[in-house]
Amino acid sequence: MPSSEALSISMDEMPPVLYRGEYDKWRIHFLDFIDKHDLGDYIRLSQREGKMETPTDICYYMGENGRTEHLVYTIPFKDYTDEQRKRFEADKLSKAFILQGISEEISKEISVSLDSKKATGKQLWEHLEKIMTGTKMSSRVKFLETENSELKRQISDLEVRIFQIQQAASVESSEEQIEHQKDTNAELQKQISDLEQKHAQDKSEVEKSFAKKFSEFSRKCADEKKEVKLKCIKLSQQVSEFQKKYLAKETMLRRDLKKKEACLRLRSKGLLPSYLNYLRRH
Repeated sequence: MPSSEALSISMDEMPPVLYRGEYDKWRIHFLDFIDKHDLGDYIRLSQREGKMETPTDICYYMGENGRTEHLVYTIPFKDYTDEQRKRFEADKLSKAFILQGISEEISKEISVSLDSKKATGKQLWEHLEKIMTGTKMSSRVKFLETENSELKRQISDLEVRIFQIQQAASVESSEEQIEHQKDTNAELQKQISDLEQKHAQDKSEVEKSFAKKFSEFSRKCADEKKEVKLKCIKLSQQVSEFQKKYLAKETMLRRDLKKKEACLRLRSKGLLPSYLNYLRRH
């Protein structure tokens, strides 16, 4: 998965490399590596919210019909604020660090379902987590299902043996043999009980694991929902402030327009100098 951003990282800034089966440990070291970077907070923000939207601004002007018009234009990079420049650089590093921090094997697996050239750092991070945690859980579930099938087979074999022993015991009339069969049956019943208990423990382990994953996912969704809500409130405040400024500017423009119209009428009647002298005196 070649990338110009990844190749631009110096050897001193190389992140830890992820190999198969080491995702949990790698994730801790990778985030620690990011936090130590000068733009660590911005890189984390990029992984959480995605690539920064292209900054724009609004230009207001007076149209031919006398109404206030506006034009939305893209701000050039040379006019970016310091915060915007840091976020722009963090967006590139977020993607580059991930590409540099995964092995060739995992890189090829990601490229099957995601175009790394078009994907953002956030998309790569979430897709990598989905592949690594999904593969781990699927392998564990598959292993437990195989083990449970084997336990069920053993229980079935033991039940057949118990039935055969019971059949043989019904034929034999010796009290000694009957007692021996009882002891054997008790031992077999104990083995069945142990196998059933192990089966229940394995099932409980899988359920707890899935419950934990679901809880983490729910908490993550709640945090993102809270962030979005705060962002909406902030945008709403900005819109309100913009509307106030727009109304004030429109009022000022209307007032200036009325003055100009009055001056034009007075000029057409030859009364403009007298009107200007009146304004100076008052």
